Amino acid sequence: MSTAVAAAISGGALTSVAYAEESVEKLEKIQVTGSRISRVDAEGVAPVTVITREDIEKLGSTTVSDVLRNMTENGGGNYNEAFTNGFAAGSAMTSLRGLGSSRTLTLLNGRRIANYGFAQNVNDTGVDLNSIPLSAVERIEVLKDGASAIYGSDAIAGVINIILRKDFDGVVVTSTVGQTSEGDGEEGQVGVIAGKELENSNILFSFDYFNREASLKSNRDNVASANHSDKGGYDWRSSRSPYPLVVVQEPGKDPVNVCNDPTGNDCRYDYNQVLDLMPATERFGALTMLNHDFNENVSAFAELSFTRVETNNRAAATPDFENRTIAADNKFNTFGQPVQVRARYLDVGPRLNDVTNDSIRVVTGLNGAFEFSGRDVDWETAAGFSQSKVTSDGSNYIDIEKFYDAVEAEQYNPFAPTTNSQAAIDSFRVTTKRESTSEMSFVSGNASMPVMELPAGEVYLALGAEYREESINDKPDPVGAQGGILGSGGTSSKGSRNSKAMYGELSIPVVENVEMQLAARFEKYSDFGTTLDPKVGVRWQPADNLMFRASYSTGFKAPTLPEVFLGESISYVRVTDDVGCEANPGDPNFCGANQYRQRSSGNKDLKAEEAESFNFGVVYEPVDDLELKLDLYKIRNTNVIEQISAQRIVNENPELVERREDGRIDYINNRYINVAMQVVEGADFEAGYSWEMDSGEFGLTYKTSYIHSFKKSNSVGELTDYRGDAGGVGGSGPHLKSKTTLSWDRGDHGVTVANNYTSSYKQPRALVHTKVERLNTIDIQYVYSGLENTKLTFGLDNATNKEAPFSDLDSEGYDMTAHDNRGRFVYGKVEYTF
Repeated sequence: MSTAVAAAISGGALTSVAYAEESVEKLEKIQVTGSRISRVDAEGVAPVTVITREDIEKLGSTTVSDVLRNMTENGGGNYNEAFTNGFAAGSAMTSLRGLGSSRTLTLLNGRRIANYGFAQNVNDTGVDLNSIPLSAVERIEVLKDGASAIYGSDAIAGVINIILRKDFDGVVVTSTVGQTSEGDGEEGQVGVIAGKELENSNILFSFDYFNREASLKSNRDNVASANHSDKGGYDWRSSRSPYPLVVVQEPGKDPVNVCNDPTGNDCRYDYNQVLDLMPATERFGALTMLNHDFNENVSAFAELSFTRVETNNRAAATPDFENRTIAADNKFNTFGQPVQVRARYLDVGPRLNDVTNDSIRVVTGLNGAFEFSGRDVDWETAAGFSQSKVTSDGSNYIDIEKFYDAVEAEQYNPFAPTTNSQAAIDSFRVTTKRESTSEMSFVSGNASMPVMELPAGEVYLALGAEYREESINDKPDPVGAQGGILGSGGTSSKGSRNSKAMYGELSIPVVENVEMQLAARFEKYSDFGTTLDPKVGVRWQPADNLMFRASYSTGFKAPTLPEVFLGESISYVRVTDDVGCEANPGDPNFCGANQYRQRSSGNKDLKAEEAESFNFGVVYEPVDDLELKLDLYKIRNTNVIEQISAQRIVNENPELVERREDGRIDYINNRYINVAMQVVEGADFEAGYSWEMDSGEFGLTYKTSYIHSFKKSNSVGELTDYRGDAGGVGGSGPHLKSKTTLSWDRGDHGVTVANNYTSSYKQPRALVHTKVERLNTIDIQYVYSGLENTKLTFGLDNATNKEAPFSDLDSEGYDMTAHDNRGRFVYGKVEYTF
């Protein structure tokens, strides 16, 4: 790969400059994610995937989340707003290599931003991708290497750097509409981006509005029911239904379960019939960027953005897991003795949660260049603040004590939870509010310059320092925090910390065609202590069309603020109680999967996770316009912070399980500890070829990511390979993902066809289907640009309307971290340039 070719790949870094009496070509240096030193070659020491604006448009995606979920490197354990039952409802995060969102660093214009106010799964933090308007994005650079030596914490699996548009002159308006072939999930988007080049300044404004209606599970046969027994799976329907299960305990006899269900559903409730597959959401965001040159050596920049994301989540009506006794003399109790009622109170209505995330970001700074000892020094100083303020407003919830007061006062009949008066319902129906604010502020400065001349070229040095503060204040509903909301848990977290960092990087041309990168970062945290992380990388280009690279680095992940400062929280987990079932065979309250309460808490004695990353890659261009890339990686992540799974506690740690007098599980106690290790090995391969014919210009690309092993340890350090196990149970998810894209352009017409492949993978604990089947989907897009200043786009995502393959890990019926079950999506887009 020649230098000129590399520069072209970087996106047009080749510029023509006139000098005296001759014209020469000057290669402009650019800064690529993974280094603070600008360079000519796009292919550096570290593997970086660049998703350009053109790539984004050909994907047909309307959100940043959709773009990144399409990446083959995106592994198991990544969630979007389809995870309506999660603690971070409404958000979307990504998980490179399947290592979790808190081990993937997400940057905006090369800088950190505040994490989403709610942590996913109580402790897993990350940037909400929904808060970044796609219309403002110029490109996305994905560094597939450990980068703590450059960026600090969280960059264990890699870095996603979302780069916004700048230096834009003109006005572009876009409008997109779409709908699934099931007649739901209607989407509408309007985007405006306007920029103006002034004599010494450039100003840009971007506005983006997005609206999507809910997609329903009931509209899709494969997920319309939580009962998977017809597929050989579990019956995930709830034992709490509108036809109550009454437990009658006669003296000297075993308890008897009495139920009268005229629907024939065995007193089980199929909540999938009322749940959303993808919730309704509305988003709007505005962004302003200003660059001003004071002179040829000093410039100022400023960025200001605001985004609001509103998501409407719907849960089934409240189930009652209190197992309280109804007195024998209660007029609604027709059994003549005290009984327990296990019901779902449909007449109160479905639980509704309106989640609003307001994100603001302000960055300002100066940059420029000056001469020092005859050498040009590039420098930059910056300061910034970002905030994610999330509010969840709930309705149709039940106050436990007020509810049982109404039952005892004989105002509400729990034996017939569909026929009660509105006055009785309103006496205990409450609204809830959870609020959380996540903030991050920083001050930084860095400089780079050539420091000496070697026979093969100049040695470049970059130095910098950063001070950062971050905080979280997650306030639960006050009644819910005390366990006072029926069928619902609560979480709280409040804490802050600061960190001080110094870092340096050297780019050394060792000999001709051999470049070495040396980097290190020292960081001191106010809570857990200090870290020092080095990196060494080598790039060798023995021929114009061949390049090798290799690197080794260490990294770390600071404990997330919820892992440290989490107050005692109550969540509901679904596990199988084998101990209880053995003592009570056939009793549905012990046997099968049931929901139980779990207590979780933080740990202020946690240490940072540590990591080692190894990478080796080759880039080869055997003929013109054909490029092949292969990158091998290994990540060894130790001191991993985890909670032992609730199922594992029930199976192996009975001392952490609190049981009621009758033996049923009351609470499962859990907390975060440094306990585990995980080792991930794999490979990325990419091939790209372009050619011209009389019929048009063609392009063909193939990208694939393969996980060779995904080993995780137990509490005594024994490693087990979970490669190809479902991500929802701690595995890698699919071990192979690939994307093949064929494009054709001729004149005003363009067509793109993409095939997306996801391999099969194992699902432990399945009754019959021990494997989630592979999936192929096809996307088709047509673009017409023959109208003046106008571009029309029509497309089909999942054109053949493939269903997500069956998964029995939970009631969803499919694995939402690996697949999208909305089916075919039809869309059209208009872009007009003024």
